[in-house]
Order: sequence, then structure tokens, then C-alpha cells
Amino acid sequence: MNPMVAYQKGLTTWAKWVELNLDPRKTRAIFRTMSPRHNRQNGWKCYNQKTPLQFFSRPHVPEQVVVLKGVLRRMRFPVYLHDITTMSALRRDGHPSVYRRALNQAQRQHPREFSSDCSHWCLPGVPDIWNEMLSAML
Repeated sequence: MNPMVAYQKGLTTWAKWVELNLDPRKTRAIFRTMSPRHNRQNGWKCYNQKTPLQFFSRPHVPEQVVVLKGVLRRMRFPVYLHDITTMSALRRDGHPSVYRRALNQAQRQHPREFSSDCSHWCLPGVPDIWNEMLSAML
């Protein structure tokens, strides 16, 4: 199955549950988008980076966000979209990268070979802004 078809089916199931089980007078639903997909194969090496991802330097909406927005448009229940995807792509320097733990002398000499921790945003910066945005929505 195409991953985007599966994602759309999963979101549609979630949307039906929200519509049937939540009362918009008592409940606020917020959907936060995902951190942008990136890896060494598509050019995002996090260590010592200071510029946005190339494909985010021009208007770009990831396919997952297009699918999500389509599902949200069909819902009657108001869902607030907390879109962090594009903003996060503009800050690839916001990863802990090699700084997530102390490096020994050999690792400091070859930091590009040391694994970046791209699945976590543990340093101050990007996730703090996500939280500020969420706080403003509430």
C-alpha cells in the first residue's frame, strides 16, 4: 500500500473518532505536524549546518501535510493545525547532532563520521518554539 494512502486512511479513521466522541464546546483538538523528513541520503547532515534545507528554500509543502490538510478540511469538528514542519526545516542546526554527549579525542577529530541524533530535538531552540506556539494556541 502506498504510505500516503495508508496515512490518509489512518487520519480519516482518527477524524471519524473525533467527530463522534468529542464535543467542540468542551474540547479543543490540536494536531501538530511532524518534523521534516531528512537523512544523509537527501542531503541533511546536521553537524555544523547553518542554512535551511535546499528543498525548503522555495515554497514546498510535504505530501504528509497535504494529506493532513485534506482530511482536516472535510471535518466538521474544528481542529487547530500546529504546523511545525516548514519552520523546523529552516533550522537544521537545531539538532543536538554530535553535541548530545561528550566526544572523546578521536571522535572530535572526525565529527562528521559521528552519528547525528536527528530523531530528537533535545537542545534549546526549535522545540521551545513549538511549545511557545502551542501555548499561544491554548
